[in-house]
Amino acid sequence: VDSLCRGVFAGDCRELSVRSCFPALFHAERRWRSVLLGLALGTGESREGDTEGTRARAERWSQWSLRRGMESLPEALAAFLRPRGIELRCHAPLRSLRRRHDGRWQVRTRIALRGGPRAFTGGLFPVMGVPNFGGNAVGGGLTGLPLPLQVMLGGAWFTRAFGDPAATAPATLLQRAQAAAREQLGLAAAPARAIVRVQQACIPQYTLGHWQRTERISRFLAEQRLPLSLVGASYAGVSVNDCIASAKAAVGRLLGG
Repeated sequence: VDSLCRGVFAGDCRELSVRSCFPALFHAERRWRSVLLGLALGTGESREGDTEGTRARAERWSQWSLRRGMESLPEALAAFLRPRGIELRCHAPLRSLRRRHDGRWQVRTRIALRGGPRAFTGGLFPVMGVPNFGGNAVGGGLTGLPLPLQVMLGGAWFTRAFGDPAATAPATLLQRAQAAAREQLGLAAAPARAIVRVQQACIPQYTLGHWQRTERISRFLAEQRLPLSLVGASYAGVSVNDCIASAKAAVGRLLGG
């Protein structure tokens, strides 16, 4: 549970409410006396407005990925293009990337791309989409563009580790982030560009008693017939999907659905 609390809420599991933060785990244990058994068999309950969740359970959706990882996608692309006379060049500096009004992309680069139905020399050429290749050289010569790496620090332990958030030097946070990337991912190179932001109280913390507080608020709104709804990350889920689901449910109630 601690890893879930850190990953989702950046919070301390000793202060958060399992019932509020992870209701599926709570109801699974409450009904089946086992979290694993409950998750395997299901709780038989569905959240209000959760039509996608109901459909997913009925159709037995599952998560999937490529067997050899996402790297196999650019490898397959390279294997498809090279026999057709397409020349793939590595380390091509990208000057600019801009989307046109017609939805196509304009890419400025310093090299010429030859092969295929026509040749694009230097300057400007349109494409319908730009593939996002991450990592180092793949497919024997297809090199990806540098991708941004986001490192989250602190969370519930920020003050203990760095002191006052308003007074912490950005250089200190950057140094700690680089150390984490080096130790955990093996990324020793310094970033070409770094942006440091301190977001204070940015993730709501569902502490003990949270579900009771939200139920009291909802009951009061219903009893007083106030045209208000609890929507957003502070009440029933901090993820974007949770916020969208709560907003859809609130709109459905307002429209009488």
